[in-house]
Amino acid sequence: MENRSQVTKLLEKIEKMVEANGGEHYTNEMFQEAQSRILDRAQFWSGKPRIVLLGKAGSGKSSTRKIIEGRESSEWRSSPYSATETCELHEAHVGGKSMRIIDTPGLIDASEEKMKDTRKKFVIMCDPGPHVFLLVIRLDTRFTDEEKNTKKWIQKNIGEKALRHTIILFTDTDHLKDKSIDQYIDERGFLRSLVDSCGGRFISSSNQENQVTELLEKIENMAEGNGWRYYTNEMFQEIIKEAIVYEKMKAVVVDIAAKAGTGAGAGVMIAGGVVLGVTEMVFLPALLIVGGGVALASAVVAWKLLKKHD
Repeated sequence: MENRSQVTKLLEKIEKMVEANGGEHYTNEMFQEAQSRILDRAQFWSGKPRIVLLGKAGSGKSSTRKIIEGRESSEWRSSPYSATETCELHEAHVGGKSMRIIDTPGLIDASEEKMKDTRKKFVIMCDPGPHVFLLVIRLDTRFTDEEKNTKKWIQKNIGEKALRHTIILFTDTDHLKDKSIDQYIDERGFLRSLVDSCGGRFISSSNQENQVTELLEKIENMAEGNGWRYYTNEMFQEIIKEAIVYEKMKAVVVDIAAKAGTGAGAGVMIAGGVVLGVTEMVFLPALLIVGGGVALASAVVAWKLLKKHD
């Protein structure tokens, strides 16, 4: 009698599933599509996607990175102090998935000068562009005006379409008590607008059991929706282009100085410019090397500019 009951329940479930699928059957095309998605995801992680952590100082970015890396087992939680003073590049390997994580100091509440300098550094670190911006927001403090304008800040300083590549991580949600994270967001218009602009993608520390797994799934789904493409724009490309020119210029100056020091450059004059293999030409109007000595006319200025760039 018990077996008959189980069979009846099974048939009822089959009927409901068939109805939900519109009576369609599983085809070979569906199987091939599923296999293709599995392959795409495997290739995505094997390419070590680049993830940039964003947020104000002390929001919990470094703690988040350590949790992803498996170095901390605690929940997403902020820190009263900013542990990161400059951009840091880390690699993480989680369940056969590899990624590069760029940890950044507080940007949203930073001065204009520091923000631009930090932005330049993380853009160069994630060349040719990041796949994910992980925006970390803590919920146990009063929101500042800068935080309330996070959406506009990202659009202005990162790019209009950067939110398509953004996932929000809410830390310190334990103080919400009986209120759900969705209720909390709905009660604050600026948060609702930010979440909606990010395609509703967010994760919170209230789900501690599978928090990293959930985050990686959201990253996969978002990346698939973006055609597995990384984020870039004209500003990012210009920063990377300038960095390439700078490194080539630095190599040329160092090479010339090294040759001058050994006397190999005796009697050589560079008067005009050095072509760096790009569309720009960097001019060093008069670099005179005589008998192992270097007469630096405007080349001295160029070197000082290089040092300043560092």
